[in-house]
Amino acid sequence: MKFYGYLAFFFLMAILGALVYIGNNTDKYFDYEQIVDVNSIGDVESVYVIIPKGAVIEEHIAFIPEEITVVIGINNTITWINEDDAPHSVTPDHREYQFGSLGVIKSGESYSYTFENVGVFPYHMEPHPWMTGTVIVLDS
Repeated sequence: MKFYGYLAFFFLMAILGALVYIGNNTDKYFDYEQIVDVNSIGDVESVYVIIPKGAVIEEHIAFIPEEITVVIGINNTITWINEDDAPHSVTPDHREYQFGSLGVIKSGESYSYTFENVGVFPYHMEPHPWMTGTVIVLDS
C-alpha cells in the first residue's frame, strides 16, 4: 500500500513539474504584447494574424488566432506577420480561393490580403500541413 502512495506522489510531482516547465517556457515562443484582439468586430480596419516563434514545431500554435472573423467593408484586410525564425506561407486549402502568399513570408516580413467575398476560407502552410487556420468573412 505504501508503494502506491509513493507512486501517486511521484506522478503528481511529475505533472506539476511539467506544468511549471510549460508555464515558464511559453514566453520564448510568443510575444504577447504583439497580439491584438483580432476577432473583435468594430472600428478596426486592419487585423493581424501572427505566426509566432516556434510555429514550425508540430506541437506549437501555428497562427494566432487560428480562426479569424472579418466583415467586408469594415476590417476585411488581414495581415499575416511572421515572427518565427523560419519562412512560412499562407496557402488556401482550395485552389478556387484567390488568396495566398506568393512564395514564402520570411522572418520579420508580412503578407496582406483584402477579402471581397463572404465565406469560410481554410488555409495552411506549405510544406507543414499541420499549420492550419481559417478566415471567416461576413457581409456588412
